[in-house]
Amino acid sequence: MALIEAENLVKVFGGTGKVRALDGLSLNVEEGEVFGLLGPNGSGKTTFVKCCLNIIFPTSGKLSIFGMRPGSMRVTKQIGYLPESPNFYEQLTGRSFLHYHSELAGIPITQRSKRIDEVLEKVKLDRGASRRRLRTYSKGMLQRIGLAQALIGRPRLMFLDEPQTGLDPIGRRQIKDVMRQAVSEGSTVLFSSHVLGDVEDVADRVAIIDKGKLRKIAPLTDLTLHTNRVLIRLAPVRTMNAGTDKNFHVEELGKIVNQLGAGSFEYIDGVLICSLRNEEDTPKLVNLLVGSGFEVYEVTQERMSLEDVFLAEFGELPSSHNAEEPRSRQVS
Repeated sequence: MALIEAENLVKVFGGTGKVRALDGLSLNVEEGEVFGLLGPNGSGKTTFVKCCLNIIFPTSGKLSIFGMRPGSMRVTKQIGYLPESPNFYEQLTGRSFLHYHSELAGIPITQRSKRIDEVLEKVKLDRGASRRRLRTYSKGMLQRIGLAQALIGRPRLMFLDEPQTGLDPIGRRQIKDVMRQAVSEGSTVLFSSHVLGDVEDVADRVAIIDKGKLRKIAPLTDLTLHTNRVLIRLAPVRTMNAGTDKNFHVEELGKIVNQLGAGSFEYIDGVLICSLRNEEDTPKLVNLLVGSGFEVYEVTQERMSLEDVFLAEFGELPSSHNAEEPRSRQVS
């Protein structure tokens, strides 16, 4: 079921020097997924989120949340939101701030303290910090308390705009865990980020937008398809005449690779590296190696990272991309 449905969404800002922040954007966000929204600065990510939250209004097109109009009370009560640059009431303590939002979320007064303790634990903000005024919080602490308020009402749908901004690697890992846990408890999460490795770690589907238009949308596993470049760790073949002579191994490997019509190859520290014509040649190569007396210990197939996909989409990588340090998956 699609919780967010956008069809040909347009948002124009300005008078004579009009800017089309959204330019015919169409996409759906399905229930129970972590949806990553990617794009360069100024691509329309935040504009889209604000349209979904009824903070700004589309110029044209169709947009529905839970099948209803954005901004209606029935929609708003089921949404959690963390803006990119949160600006909270600095005189409040973290705990009183969460009490205020728990009241807005309609949590009964007898249950508020327990729920506040739960969300503080989720975002790893200790009791001492929660009793301090927000004006004393660091950027990372403000992100955590902001995420806590987004979680407080057990929202059906969460919008997180750059939720890992200002956090160290441990904090970013914890935020990713919170997103996954929220989904396991019944929420759907839409988030934007410029840290593509974090998106790759947690997103189920990804949309790439640019200049208000959708460039690509797909499950993460479809976007980061593996290439035909394989790395095979071998134990060298031993013969009476050749022993473990490297030149002999290179010669034998050349014969095997040539049988498959593959291009050039390398043999470095017991690892064969070559680019095959297609994925189906990988098991054939393994069989030929074993049949020639090599012992195959590991087969790894290169995958493009999400960063590779993103850069290639915007023309920053050649189509014959050949990463020096590929993200890989073991296939045998």
